[in-house]
Amino acid sequence: METQANPLLTAYESETCSRCGGSGQYSYCQMYGRTCFRCHGKGKTYTKRGMAAIEYCRALRSVPVNEIQVGWLFYVMPGPFGNGGWQIVTEVGEDGGSKWGKKNEATGETEWMPYFNVTTAKSGQGFCHSTDKATAIPDRAALKETTRKALEYQATLNKQGKVSKRAAKAAA
Repeated sequence: METQANPLLTAYESETCSRCGGSGQYSYCQMYGRTCFRCHGKGKTYTKRGMAAIEYCRALRSVPVNEIQVGWLFYVMPGPFGNGGWQIVTEVGEDGGSKWGKKNEATGETEWMPYFNVTTAKSGQGFCHSTDKATAIPDRAALKETTRKALEYQATLNKQGKVSKRAAKAAA
């Protein structure tokens, strides 16, 4: 399977959307219909604890673009036409055609650097330079491991999304 929706998001702590009452629908607008803007039509939103765990998981999966290799799983944000989710990297490397300018503060000279691209079978992603961060992971085992760590982290948080005093004391 090449593309997979993120199954981890169902594991994080969520609650019924307070705006639409869980229906996913709210007042009508010409452009989006009745879709609730708070929950994006899902009927649920993440609690502060759930969001903190998601951010922790994203940090675990964030790597410099130049470390990504062919065969890794790369997370593409869903766009208006789909194609989002975890996708297998088919090609990585510098884009020889286009460049971006980086000004050297000491000399005042502009250094022209090539863009770095990560390509999957369904989409291509461009980055300014090879040290930009992207969400990628070597394999499905690492994906499960980062999820496990994030859920363990979530268990140590209080309702405000901060590490609870008991958990901090137990870790010390």
